[in-house]
Amino acid sequence: MAAEFLLGRCQLRLKDIEIDPDYCRESIDAAIDHLRPVFEDPKSFKPDTESHQLPIVTDLDGLRQLLEDSRVSNDAFRELQTAPPYPQLTSLHGQFRCIHGRQRYEAAIGSTKLGPDTWWTVKLFCVPEGIDPRLLLCEEVEHDHYQTGYNDGHVFCAVIYWEEQDNPGRVYHWMSKLSSSKRKKLKTLMRCKPLKRRLKRLRVFPGLLDALELGNGDKVGHSLSLPQVIRYLDHIYDVWNHITLGLPRVQRAADAPTVRRLQMLAPSASSVDRSTIQTMMRSGELFSSLKDAGLRAEVGQRVLQLDVLIPSVKSLHENTKYLYIADYIMKTHLVHPLQRREPMSKALDSLWSEPDECLVEYAEGKFRRAARRPSRELSYMTVVAAALRNFPHLCDGDYMGPRCEQGESRTRATQDPAAIHRFRVLAWKVGYSVSAAPLVPSASPPPGRGLSVVEPAEVSVERRWNRPFSRSARFCASSLFLPQLAECRPMAAYPGTLFVQRDFIRSFFGEIPDL
Repeated sequence: MAAEFLLGRCQLRLKDIEIDPDYCRESIDAAIDHLRPVFEDPKSFKPDTESHQLPIVTDLDGLRQLLEDSRVSNDAFRELQTAPPYPQLTSLHGQFRCIHGRQRYEAAIGSTKLGPDTWWTVKLFCVPEGIDPRLLLCEEVEHDHYQTGYNDGHVFCAVIYWEEQDNPGRVYHWMSKLSSSKRKKLKTLMRCKPLKRRLKRLRVFPGLLDALELGNGDKVGHSLSLPQVIRYLDHIYDVWNHITLGLPRVQRAADAPTVRRLQMLAPSASSVDRSTIQTMMRSGELFSSLKDAGLRAEVGQRVLQLDVLIPSVKSLHENTKYLYIADYIMKTHLVHPLQRREPMSKALDSLWSEPDECLVEYAEGKFRRAARRPSRELSYMTVVAAALRNFPHLCDGDYMGPRCEQGESRTRATQDPAAIHRFRVLAWKVGYSVSAAPLVPSASPPPGRGLSVVEPAEVSVERRWNRPFSRSARFCASSLFLPQLAECRPMAAYPGTLFVQRDFIRSFFGEIPDL
């Protein structure tokens, strides 16, 4: 079908070509590194080779303007189509949209031997205004190359697109690119309408779904935590919509490098992160395709206004591993076995009745009355905070304990009967009808003794998601209570442990009330 819309071939300078993120894949470093020496070798690189040509979308007016700019007549252009070399045309009225071949483009334009002024052979296609090029030029847009496999996010977006076009053949084509286990997980995800709807909404930001991991779908789509995952996906959308001003042209510039560089930075809590963001905006590392200086300045200010860790689909995957532990703890110690397949919030709701007074835990086993009415939401958040605070002593497993600091050996999570007893007593005090487990003497130190009193700085992104590292976990054991989490904390060089934990709870469970 593509041949019907082919206007002809020509050569354009790379600087006159613009990669369209709606159709082109994200940059793949391995593919670019593979192609660059090929293009730089004059003996092996033939610029008119079909597989090197870039598909460009324009219309008849665009072609007419390009020929006028280049002082080439339409007849001359037609005559030069029989064989290479093709005519070299210069655009004086903006760039032309490339709908496939980002790896070739990036390899050539970033080369010291080639660069932006290099002439590159392209295929010019005429697509009627308002028609999606993918529908008419499917073979060009979705052309496969053996060097670069598709990531899960790209496959998901393609499956969704062709499902929307009611084309089961193309849906099957893309599903077949996945392993059998990932196909099953994708089908499960597609049946979950709330999850599917929110992931579809993230497509306006091209770089977010690049990190989608279907292999981690069992936790992201876990029925016990689905309400929290949905809240987190809404949080991702809200933050990135705020950053991009709600404008489609800015949203399209939110590519994968931008998302990777911004994810889990804390502009309101870290002076280092704040400075890093400003530097990256000035250098063009963020939103690189957005050239308007005024819009760039406004986007930069929007990022600096954020009082959260900037979320992403990658941070969702990492943090659901930690959320899964909290769910496991509540399922094991608070919920009747017959209710354990229900979403955790629903299972606990059935156990809750309004207590006589609203008690707020401010230290382990210590409570004060709050001048507010008790609520399910506050009780649930209180229990979640307790589960996270004591998770090394409320669950059991090699990979459920704190992550180890450099030079440390792994700490295995081990259930402590005394910690379980305290956890169940807390749940009872905030309104849940659970009986306290019998108190059994424990070898572990009483809460608050021998624990870290200096709040660790969470310097790297890896320390800001998933389970806390051991120093941070020790600090949490004495400090992770809702009143402390609700406090405003001054900016430091890096966000502290409580800021990270507060952000985790806010992202999955909602705002922490003033207590």
